[in-house]
Amino acid sequence: RSKNRTVVGDNCFIVSNCNIIAPLKIESNSYICAGTTVTNDVKEDDFVIGTIGRLEKQKNYSFLLDVFKECLKITENCKLIIIGDGNLEKELKRKAKKINILENVVFLTSDDVGVRGSASKYYNCFDVFVLPSLYEGLPTVGIEAQICALPCFFSDKITTEISITKNAHFLSLHESCETWAKYICDCKEMQN
Repeated sequence: RSKNRTVVGDNCFIVSNCNIIAPLKIESNSYICAGTTVTNDVKEDDFVIGTIGRLEKQKNYSFLLDVFKECLKITENCKLIIIGDGNLEKELKRKAKKINILENVVFLTSDDVGVRGSASKYYNCFDVFVLPSLYEGLPTVGIEAQICALPCFFSDKITTEISITKNAHFLSLHESCETWAKYICDCKEMQN
């Protein structure tokens, strides 16, 4: 889905609009959705919001579910893919069911994506990457998502050092879920 990369040799590529050369560890040109468990849940024309991280309080995925509920009011053909393992998996699934969004949310664990590090293959399935963490250092997933030329929305609790492209946006956790949803869904309009 992303077109802002130039491959240089066999081992790295340059991301346009930023000053980095990144190793080709991320399979940036493959569309992993085809032939995976995501295929049955995500259609080609779906607007896919994605995130990768431990299913723990720090990542604030309960808030993300509330934001996604608002996204569905704006864009019906919308999916949320959450990749990760953790103590909150059952709780998050219960919440998604309770607020009537479960059919539009795909939870993938390490059993689904393979060994640790394999989740990076899923970036190309996303249209937008969101990380609404309550606190965070410098999350590698945010760098990887930008390398894949994804629009990224980070909470204002994440260090601004993560911003390596013009696609990195920061929103306050004090903003409403509706505001977050508007910014995220505006990306869909820009893609059309």
